[in-house]
Formats: sequence, structure tokens, C-alpha cells
Amino acid sequence: FIVSISDLGIRFILVIIAATLFGQEFGPLFWLSPIAGLVLVSSASVLGLVLAVPGSFFSDVVKTLQSISLGLFIMSPVFYAVPADPASPLYFFNQFNPFGIFLTNFHAITFGSDPFMAGPYLIWILVLAILLPLFLAYFKLVAPIIIERL
Repeated sequence: FIVSISDLGIRFILVIIAATLFGQEFGPLFWLSPIAGLVLVSSASVLGLVLAVPGSFFSDVVKTLQSISLGLFIMSPVFYAVPADPASPLYFFNQFNPFGIFLTNFHAITFGSDPFMAGPYLIWILVLAILLPLFLAYFKLVAPIIIERL
């Protein structure tokens, strides 16, 4: 988690440099973007902690993740902007995709567009605030078993 946060800091600096070089203007809530980036990294850490334990015991978990990760990557708003229309299937899908919501709102906070998924964003932040400490404690308990198994 600490390594991920330091990577976030380096990437955030690179985003600022690239955005400045390409003439991208920052939004009025730009000062909140490090917090939004921290939420994004926390969501990835929670997902990793949730899947680390079963993934170390069952090879099927890793194979299943590899088979669905391309679909999740394509459906995440990396290649496109999430439409603001609630009737859109991509809007509906990305409400339940934590990475979609976090990427959309990180971009909105950093560059000043309208954060139209604010409700699901706050719900996912609450879910993360509950799950991250629980799974960190759980992983601390099962880490000796995982290490012994390896």
C-alpha cells in the first residue's frame, strides 16, 4: 500500500507536468485531486487484498481474473469518457465499477469537468473506508499461512 501511494505521488507529478506541457487547464477543485488519487489507489489495494488470499490457494481465481480483466479494462473509462446520460449502458455499468467511478471523478476533480457520478463515488468511498482496514487486518492474519504455502 505504501509503495502504491509513492507510485501515485510520482505519477501525479508526471500528470501535472504532462498536462502543463499540453496546455490542459486545471479545475477549481484541483487541490482535492491528491485525495481523489489516494481513493483510486485504495480501491485497487482493497481489490488486491480481497483476491490475494483465495488467489494464493486456488489457481482458478488467478485464471478467472486473467480472463475477465481485459473486459473490465475495456469497459473502464481509460479509452473513453463516461457519458453523463443515466440511460446509457456505460453509465449504468460504471456506477458499479469502482475503477470507472474513481477514474471519472479523478479526471473531473483534476481538470474541472462536472463530477456527475458524485453519489456512487461517495458510496464507494464509504465502502472502501470500511473494507480497507478490515482486509488489512485479515491479510495480516493469513499472511503467515500464505507464506508457508508458497
